[in-house]
Amino acid sequence: MTALGLLAAGLLAATASPSARAQAAKPADAASAAKPADIARPQVGAPLVAAEALMKQSKFTEALDKVQEAERVADQTPYERYTVARMRSAVAMAAGQTAVAFDATEAAIGVGYGGRDEQRELMASLVHAAYAAKDYTRSLRWADRYLKEGGTRSDIEPLRMQSQYLSGDYAGAAASLLVRVKADEAAGQVTKERDLQLLLNAQRKSGDAAGGMKTVERLAKAYPKPAYWGELITTVDRKTLSERLFIDLFRLMRATGNLTGGQEVVWYAQVSLQAGLAAEALAVIDEAKAKGVLKDQDLKAAEPVRAKAAKQAAEDVANRKKDEAAARASKDGNALVFQGQGAVGEGRVAEGVAMQEQGFAKGGVRRPEENRLRLGEAQLMAGQRDAAQKTFAAVTGPEGMTELSRLWALLASAAVPQ
Repeated sequence: MTALGLLAAGLLAATASPSARAQAAKPADAASAAKPADIARPQVGAPLVAAEALMKQSKFTEALDKVQEAERVADQTPYERYTVARMRSAVAMAAGQTAVAFDATEAAIGVGYGGRDEQRELMASLVHAAYAAKDYTRSLRWADRYLKEGGTRSDIEPLRMQSQYLSGDYAGAAASLLVRVKADEAAGQVTKERDLQLLLNAQRKSGDAAGGMKTVERLAKAYPKPAYWGELITTVDRKTLSERLFIDLFRLMRATGNLTGGQEVVWYAQVSLQAGLAAEALAVIDEAKAKGVLKDQDLKAAEPVRAKAAKQAAEDVANRKKDEAAARASKDGNALVFQGQGAVGEGRVAEGVAMQEQGFAKGGVRRPEENRLRLGEAQLMAGQRDAAQKTFAAVTGPEGMTELSRLWALLASAAVPQ
């Protein structure tokens, strides 16, 4: 049943029985039948019973006329005013006159009749019905009132925030949502994706670009989808990024499902070859071909790069034992770090991590921050998420490097896709 239907059903259920009692009650036995305050006089109750019967026959105009007849009775008790208002709301809702129904429900609440629980439930029904009718201002107003009155239903606060957003109060909605997000974070809980998306939209519509990007980071961490990571990757300024770091950018794109352009695949393979990582270049091209990323001119451009990578990769495998032995015998750690990076590209990830760590332990590693970043990438590939986060956190350097290491650290802390 829809929210509007639920409100109509609730109004009818709460109204019909009292009005029936009102018609049946006689002055002589009224005191014994129920408390006087809970009985509507016959001149009030009889028209309401008639209104209910007419409503069931879909004779809504006649039913509303009967409600008006009851309303004209003078000196009504709080119970009578409450019952009349709720019957008006039920008939109007059944007739599709939602604004009239909502006004009548507000009038019923305004009477103040009934216990606090009953009042709060009526408010909650109004919140849902007004939201369903796209009367977001009203839904927001009554959600605020419900919460102020101590209501604890978990479905009201989300509707309040959505109504705030949909009524055009983007800054207010963002502030409300952010409070909830931070409360979730403090409690170690993950905010629902739809709430984070709503926060992001509210921040962007209110002009809070910095806040919006922080929310994208939250989304990328909790729900690591390519779209969220694609937004974060665009924040890396390629114009100022060192050419030596493009391989790290491409690796991040590959790891997050964002290596989807043929030109970028060829570029990635070329910079891998330039770095002496032929196996990685070969793997990137073959993976892109299998996924259908390389087409037409890009596929043609990739062919000579792949041929060169395949030849060099074969030579690397043939010389592996000799090169690794020489690296271990070297006085510094540079050759071990390089051999370790090559091993990762070949798919020997655990071995590659160990060699890079041994190289750092030896010392004398050139471009230590750049190579530390790559050690973290390898640790993440090996499933060593905690170690990777520590490694990324230790990376310092120019802006492009620190931004890349920050994004890699975020990926290392992200939820594992199911």
